[in-house]
Amino acid sequence: MSEMSLRSVHRANFPGCQVWTIAEHELLVAEYPNADASGKWTGPSRLLVVRESDGHTVESIDLPSSEQVNAASFTPEWLVWQTGPVGGTGLHQIWAENRQTGHRRLLMTAPKTGEAGDIVGLKIVGDTAYWLSNVQIQDDMVSTVWSCSLTDGVLRPLVREDAARDGRAILSMAVGTSYLWYAEAMSKNPMDPRDKGSLKRLSLANPKSAPQQAPISLWHPPVLYGATDGAAYFEENAQTEPNSPVNPAPYPIYAYPWGSRTLLQWTNRQTGVATVGGEWMVVNQNGDKGQAVLYHLSTRTASLLPAPFGVTDGQDVAWWDGEGHVGWASLV
Repeated sequence: MSEMSLRSVHRANFPGCQVWTIAEHELLVAEYPNADASGKWTGPSRLLVVRESDGHTVESIDLPSSEQVNAASFTPEWLVWQTGPVGGTGLHQIWAENRQTGHRRLLMTAPKTGEAGDIVGLKIVGDTAYWLSNVQIQDDMVSTVWSCSLTDGVLRPLVREDAARDGRAILSMAVGTSYLWYAEAMSKNPMDPRDKGSLKRLSLANPKSAPQQAPISLWHPPVLYGATDGAAYFEENAQTEPNSPVNPAPYPIYAYPWGSRTLLQWTNRQTGVATVGGEWMVVNQNGDKGQAVLYHLSTRTASLLPAPFGVTDGQDVAWWDGEGHVGWASLV
């Protein structure tokens, strides 16, 4: 596999950065503090919007020194981010900003009861943000798929599962344009590696309608990475054997076209986190070695990116090396 020949390549440096997503030729970049030899966190903790054409930072949001960005999404109109503890995970707050007016609104804070992890699958569609929240309350887990109107901050639970009550937990979520996909674990103990899983789809136009369940059997709950309206892309342990030394993670990435009764395997088990946009998918490498892989979905061709980590929105692709070096290029 060779490196892809990319057009209009740009590069920049942002300390301790990660590119969360791309929208309309802008990058959403988070900068993270670093721990020095004494364990003290130093350096910026902020969220940047970077214009691709010239690498100029068009917006910068500074976070308190005790917090960092653990999830983020944006469009030309809106910016939504979740804060967590510096150097760690877990929900502190979720904020939204109207990028035209600069007005910011607090959407959610950590619950007073239980321990909330980072939100999953955050995406903005129009004037609505969607995300999955899991809250651990002693031996129980409560999963909620939320929609939030960004114009007035009204939160609505679309799906809620209580593991102790319902025997189900929602472990991952991905949003297309018209449908929201989520993966359920069918067990009263959502962390049991022997759990079977199911894949469901919910119409965003009619979110009160009953979810549709994919007619496929899954040995274990999948980890959703991205979705279009017609297909979901996820990591899945397709073996009856749970995670073990003879069947270790990570597992292959599969595509599931809606209505099909089979999965399409995209990668072998040497994969990392993936993102999907339009006709493209980027699969990161595990750790900071190697190179991320860029897949063209319709032709099933693959090319290497110049760094271990990448992200795409279907129009552009960005990559970074974990040491502050970022690059990006057009795909169209």
